[in-house]
Amino acid sequence: MKFNYIIASMAVAFMATACDSKLEVFEPVGGTYSGNPETVANVTTEALPGQIKLSWNDNDAKYAYLKVWYTDPRTKQDVVKLVSPSLLGKSEIILDETRARYGDYTIHFQAFNDDHKGGKVVDIVAQSGPAPTTFSEDPSKRTRHTLRDDQISGSNDDPSEGHIWALNDNNMGTFYHSNWHSPQVPLPHYLQVDFDEARNAFQVWYSTRQSGGGGDGFPTAAVIQVNPEGTEDWVPVAELSDLPATYGTWYECPYFYYEKPFKKFRFVVTASSKNSNYFHMSGLDIYDVVLNVYNPETDEEEVE
Repeated sequence: MKFNYIIASMAVAFMATACDSKLEVFEPVGGTYSGNPETVANVTTEALPGQIKLSWNDNDAKYAYLKVWYTDPRTKQDVVKLVSPSLLGKSEIILDETRARYGDYTIHFQAFNDDHKGGKVVDIVAQSGPAPTTFSEDPSKRTRHTLRDDQISGSNDDPSEGHIWALNDNNMGTFYHSNWHSPQVPLPHYLQVDFDEARNAFQVWYSTRQSGGGGDGFPTAAVIQVNPEGTEDWVPVAELSDLPATYGTWYECPYFYYEKPFKKFRFVVTASSKNSNYFHMSGLDIYDVVLNVYNPETDEEEVE
């Protein structure tokens, strides 16, 4: 089973890691230079999430290596990189663990020849993109959200069997079925849940059909969509793949998060076993989750 978060307007991120050593040395990839070193010009900058990207053309590089450094405004330490000319004629480096909240970063460039004779120091100014927010969840704090039958609906219910209430009756012997009678409507079909109160996160468990059928109609791929309050939009927040096509199996989805509050979500089945035009499941459980949110741009303290 696999899932992929879809990064739309969603704040999804990684934790910045502490770094004891601020010296990063790159293995030489270019030739040597014994003349007077000249520092590169026309360095371009790009603000990335929690990073600064620096690029320059060094087709006519007049240096054996460059020293690139700046003072990290958070740790008050110098960050130093050494880089040789690229054989491809264009070099770039990434400065990690930067923050948009500090505004301008002054970055120093100095060229050196084979004898370690240094050229003129050239300064450029660059900005970082906002460092992404990190989320963590404690599974022990999950609570099952009790749904009413009228809060669940389907886009293509079968008219004669497999009704919506079967998802919510705590009986794994019953099941929901989207329409398999003729004329069939191809997937995607979806189940929709309407919450009474807005939220930013939740978790889904579902159970496959316990018996019957011919092994067809098990959901094998799906998209999770939410409807942000005040809009008509349905925003995809995650894709699920390699879902279980086996009888009597509970599947635990990851928790889903969207930065804007929503009251509605859809479990959109995009593929099912044996390429069926329908799907079935026997139970649908929703859990409320408690997330710990860490935003490096606002919650992180400077290192003394």
